[in-house]
Amino acid sequence: AVFHDIQNVLQRRYPLTELVLSPTVVQGPDAAPKIAAALELLDREGGCDVIIVGRGGGSMEDLWPFNEEVVARAIYACKTPVISAVGHETDETIADYVADVRAPTPSAAAELAVPDAYVLRRDLGILGSTLYRLMLDQNGRRRFELTAVIHRMEMALPDTQTMRRRVDDVGRVVQSASSRLLLENKMQVEGLGLRLRALDPVATLGRGFSIVRLTDTGKVVSSAKQVSEGDSLEITVADGSLPAVAGPGALGKGAKTPNAAPQSLKPKRKARSRSGQPSGMAPLL
Repeated sequence: AVFHDIQNVLQRRYPLTELVLSPTVVQGPDAAPKIAAALELLDREGGCDVIIVGRGGGSMEDLWPFNEEVVARAIYACKTPVISAVGHETDETIADYVADVRAPTPSAAAELAVPDAYVLRRDLGILGSTLYRLMLDQNGRRRFELTAVIHRMEMALPDTQTMRRRVDDVGRVVQSASSRLLLENKMQVEGLGLRLRALDPVATLGRGFSIVRLTDTGKVVSSAKQVSEGDSLEITVADGSLPAVAGPGALGKGAKTPNAAPQSLKPKRKARSRSGQPSGMAPLL
């Protein structure tokens, strides 16, 4: 349940997150050294930006492995930042004091671990608007400075017409350079926005794709061979989730492929749904 809570929060806040799981027992006489070993493995070879040490609630005896010295030393030795999320908000362990950050629940730990994609998009829009406004201000200052130069030259030089033409030429060069720089920066901001929207899985679901998971494990189905007859499935679409059960045609482990009459070698055109996928198949991410 803890793993699924963390997984759901990460999927909602920052779908691009890659989650690495290091399973281990979390209670009992052998729990403490195994927890320490899992931490050392993640810190050494996991390539993680942050480590969440978490488990669900329980009695003091259930949570006692997180008070053991070997676990505290393993957390302290981690070069990767560690968030402790052991038990409920009212539970306290030594691991909470050794970790870099304590979270009241595993879900709260996931909230702390990743940024909010919506906030990132909002900040990107604010930065683009600020850049545009600064460019306009810069252009206005340049115009003011040019006007002052023209005025001084008219007062100091007899051949003002020649100097005016020169200043006009300089003004056109400055105007052209400012416009070009403004256009380049605007295109960069728009390109970043397009890339961010292209990576948004919610937008992909809106185009008719779906995500299929095994209900028991929460694992994403990327091949028909992962599903056996009778497996419970969860199909996620743009506006929610749908339950499903694999039928007799499932190709998972142990399924038998029915004997079929020889088919012509000529390939048949497959009917496609509105989403562009072969009929009867859900697009997977």
